[in-house]
Amino acid sequence: MSTILYGNLRVEIFDDLGARVSRLSMRAANPPQRRPGPAQRAGLAIPPGRDVQLNDAYAAIRALRPIEFTAACGYGKTTLLRHLADNAVYNGASDVSVYLRTGAEDPADIVQRLFAELYLADPPVKPTAEQCAELVRHTRPLIVLDDVQLSPGAVESLAGLLAGCGLVLGSGRPVLGRRGTSQALPGLPDAAALALLTHELGRPLADGELTSARQLVAAVDGQPLHLRQAAALVQETRQSLADLARIAARDASELDRLSVNRLAVQERRALAVLALAGGALLPAELVGAMGDVATIALSLEQLRRRGLAERQADRFGLPVCKVASYRAMVARDVQLATAARAIFDWLASRDPTSADSLSAVGGALAIIEWAADSGDWPVVASLARVAEPVLTLAGRWEASQHVLGLGYQAAKAAADHAAQALFGHQLGTLALCRDELESARRLLTEALRLREQLGDAPGAAVTRQNLALLLPAPAAPPSDPPPPRRDRAGRAGGPGRRALLAGVSLLAVLLVAWIGVRTLAATSPPAKTKATSSISPTPHGNGSTSPDGNGPTTPDGNGPTTPSGGGGASTTPPAVTPTVSPANVGSADISTGSTPASQVVDITNPGTVPLPITSATVSGTGFSATTGNGMCSTTGTTILVSGETCTVTVQFAPTVIGANTGTLTVDYGTDQTDSVQLTGTGYVMLTVSPTGNNISSVSDSALGLSCPGTCSVTIDSTANAPFTLTENPGDGYDFFSWGGACSGASATCDIYATQLTGDLTVSASFSPTTQ
Repeated sequence: MSTILYGNLRVEIFDDLGARVSRLSMRAANPPQRRPGPAQRAGLAIPPGRDVQLNDAYAAIRALRPIEFTAACGYGKTTLLRHLADNAVYNGASDVSVYLRTGAEDPADIVQRLFAELYLADPPVKPTAEQCAELVRHTRPLIVLDDVQLSPGAVESLAGLLAGCGLVLGSGRPVLGRRGTSQALPGLPDAAALALLTHELGRPLADGELTSARQLVAAVDGQPLHLRQAAALVQETRQSLADLARIAARDASELDRLSVNRLAVQERRALAVLALAGGALLPAELVGAMGDVATIALSLEQLRRRGLAERQADRFGLPVCKVASYRAMVARDVQLATAARAIFDWLASRDPTSADSLSAVGGALAIIEWAADSGDWPVVASLARVAEPVLTLAGRWEASQHVLGLGYQAAKAAADHAAQALFGHQLGTLALCRDELESARRLLTEALRLREQLGDAPGAAVTRQNLALLLPAPAAPPSDPPPPRRDRAGRAGGPGRRALLAGVSLLAVLLVAWIGVRTLAATSPPAKTKATSSISPTPHGNGSTSPDGNGPTTPDGNGPTTPSGGGGASTTPPAVTPTVSPANVGSADISTGSTPASQVVDITNPGTVPLPITSATVSGTGFSATTGNGMCSTTGTTILVSGETCTVTVQFAPTVIGANTGTLTVDYGTDQTDSVQLTGTGYVMLTVSPTGNNISSVSDSALGLSCPGTCSVTIDSTANAPFTLTENPGDGYDFFSWGGACSGASATCDIYATQLTGDLTVSASFSPTTQ
């Protein structure tokens, strides 16, 4: 059994039974304590060729101005960011630093991870996102977030929470917006690139190799990753630098393929496991078990030396940007069932709060997503059972809810009613802790029904206890009536709200006393601002359905209910207008394989009576929607009580650039449907890379482009097409030729509207002036 406190609720997790919630009385508790910082180390050697970027980063950190470094895979973002995090204290930029790889993780979970990196709490507690951010800001750390895959809107929200901290981001595309400074990370300058190549070869360049080495550096645009791969290939094969320079000039990604093709069977299995884990950093022992690799230490070291894997402390993983391409090359070298069983056994046999479990859960999440996409529901259900407690106890409740939703879907698809009851119980318990009382009542009631039908007495008892927290307290004996419990404004509170408000008051008092600041925000997050849309439904009926919309109706505290679709007496409450926000889904790259834009759209009932929504669907080219527990149902009826919100996660994967429109349609179970227009913008990314030196450039005034090194710009309109790129040789250099989406040797290159069907790359080669 493991425990976490939230407000004055104690959440205890039991194997196979789920979480039991109990209310605590007001009590003295230890406030969170700062973790001791690592011992100060001497200044680390500056990564070759990165002096300018480091100086810019330190200036931004001291000014408390966020800064991001963007680049495609292999340009050394992680090396730069790790150096900043490891060297910040010695450099005097910060008293403490935290480095996290975040991917597409929800901002609320990111600040929870930051809190856990900086503080110790006994017993473990989960503050709200606002409280976590307040505590993090109090330490004034340098926060370094790598592999950020959030939307610009989510990054803006996160940067707002962390205002007052040094913030450095690494991403494949600009996401920081107007909150800070964005820099495209170029390839290494020639001298630094040649020095890296020589170091990786372990010997000086031989006579006649210098010219080939320079050609190789130009062909890979100074990418450190490709230079490491090339050095390993020269050492292990008969290929020369000249051979590799010719190959890279045609397609630099061929160096990846050549490197993978050289791997032995054990090494391919290890690489396949790391690719399956989606970039998560895993212990070597776990990688060996998942891939059945006997020589795992040697295999991982070989992968690292060849530039195919990276190591951080005793953990190994892949650059996130390489996961998809490596999966395609080595997916057949590992058995999904074997890997899933190994990570299941690893998590099931360890303390869910341990560092080993926290490290492995990222790999489990990646495998769950992979298995869900391929419809392998038994793998999804089994891994969700062991991954969810790790996430819940770590306070990463957004990820926990997502995993539980997939687990519930898997259990339903497999007709595993025991697992469906467990996942429904956990979802309801999470809703209870968040004070989402109607959702909690609906989910827990359905879980109790299933457990009672299955004869699961221990499980039913746990579910029944959690449900009891949603019911009014029993009447006191007439002879000794206690005074009613009321909030500070003299209002009687519901059971969930009383529990949360009491806990928040206690936690706020403790935190104020400890950090000497004003009272922290209340436990429930502030309501989101709603953009009201013209939807005028005619709601009808009372009651709520089981989580899948197909089970019997359950009480909602307002009297008897009838199954959705009629068959009993019902009343028709006055029409209300729900609020829908936001309507702008965001921007997304139109290139094949790009990550769609994603936006959670809230539908809220502002009225005083329940509002039934039978479906909420999305239409329009490029627009789609996902739904699940906690979201507006696509089947059955979702009952929104007064002030309650359900959500539709809208994804936008455009196929053309420019403004696109879609429609969110809400059905109220009658002949009436209403709709809201959704908007999104498609774009392509143009990447321009001057090669041959670091003083020549390429420019375009219409795009605001001026690139002395590799840089990228988004194009979301054809209004100013064609776009004219102009070469600008530096002193002592002449323009040689265009490459990529441009060709020839004229002084300018036009990018036409007909070319804007996917991301474009343009290279401009410069050579020394012939004397």
